[in-house]
Amino acid sequence: MGGYSHVTIEITGFCNAKCKWCKTGRRNRKVIPEKSFLSASHTQRCIEYLRENKIIEENALIDLFNFGEPFLNPELENIVRIISDAGFRIGLSTNASVYKELPRTCLKNVEYVIISMSGFSEDTYERIHGLSFNNAIKNITRFADFFNSNGFENKLIMNFHVYQNNIHEIEKACCFCNNNKIRFSPNIAYLADESLFMEYLNHTMKKALLEECSKEILFGALRATGKIGYCRQWDNLVLDDSLNVLPCCIFGSGENIRGSIFEYSSANEIRTINTEWSYCQKCMDLKQAQIVTTSQSFDYGYRNSMVTYPKVYLGNDQKQFNENDIILCPGIENGKNFSIEVAIRGGINIIRFDPIEGRNVIVENLVAECNGNLCQIVSANGELRDSGIWFDTFDPQIIIQLPDIDVLQQLVLVGKCIWY
Repeated sequence: MGGYSHVTIEITGFCNAKCKWCKTGRRNRKVIPEKSFLSASHTQRCIEYLRENKIIEENALIDLFNFGEPFLNPELENIVRIISDAGFRIGLSTNASVYKELPRTCLKNVEYVIISMSGFSEDTYERIHGLSFNNAIKNITRFADFFNSNGFENKLIMNFHVYQNNIHEIEKACCFCNNNKIRFSPNIAYLADESLFMEYLNHTMKKALLEECSKEILFGALRATGKIGYCRQWDNLVLDDSLNVLPCCIFGSGENIRGSIFEYSSANEIRTINTEWSYCQKCMDLKQAQIVTTSQSFDYGYRNSMVTYPKVYLGNDQKQFNENDIILCPGIENGKNFSIEVAIRGGINIIRFDPIEGRNVIVENLVAECNGNLCQIVSANGELRDSGIWFDTFDPQIIIQLPDIDVLQQLVLVGKCIWY
């Protein structure tokens, strides 16, 4: 196997939120967190080391968060610039307690900024997050204005954690997102504390705590799917704010460290250490791994439809795609074979096929034909596995080369999309 296509680097080793069912939030309710940050200089050294040793792929997605709040890092702008200049894609997350603008020249490499929300009122949000709801809304609006005014709409994603006490606020939150050009993603909340979750799954949780969390979390709606004996976290390299290797993203800084990243010279060394750890099998047997790595999207009605409308972007010889020169395709259904036919004007020899926005997706058995001739799939920002392309991004893109002719072409795309 080659290098990692997905990397998680914790650039802030603490969080200022007090999320009730998160390991850091629960700790923050008892003690003041100790502040720790990854510096820009250490980030630079890490990125250079990962690239030189081919531990990560050239088009890797680097998430700058795990349990910490990245926007609290005083060197965030420089860190983003370092990773962007190196040509990697960037993922960020925030509780929107603070507002900080990112370098405008780096925005094209920012894949997404996930906004964590646990309600859409002072009562529900502050009950879980322990932060000011009004301050969060003010900062989210500022983030939206900043990205939208710079021509990068839909980079923001609101991850709305669905609890029993905030279901009635989903529509209100969705409308807010639509008005501010923020992608809305309601997901069922779970216990973001692996030891606590294991107690629940093991039936060893104390009665009082079980009663409390059962009144808030929709345990019966959580889904556990995925291949038995294989965890998707093995495809993700996780580093804490001291650049130690962690087994996966369910562990925070300093927990079960596997040594410094600079002790490893290849991606396979790290994979071997992680896949041979006995805890992994226990985690999979109890299905914590499957729940954590499976989308827990909450189906709340027509807005969360099982139909998506792919887009075809028309490109030029420089493989540049005009955001205004697109063809909206007919709707396709989740998990069902599709056949799309679109007319491409003469002179267009390359297109970008975006099957969905705002979701991870697997595209299986994709075939493209133009006037009866097979077209070449040039590249994709996903990972080729078995018969499909797996996209660990909310903006999946597939580049397809067309015949270089000046007459109208009939493009036919056949395949299957499974989003989650």
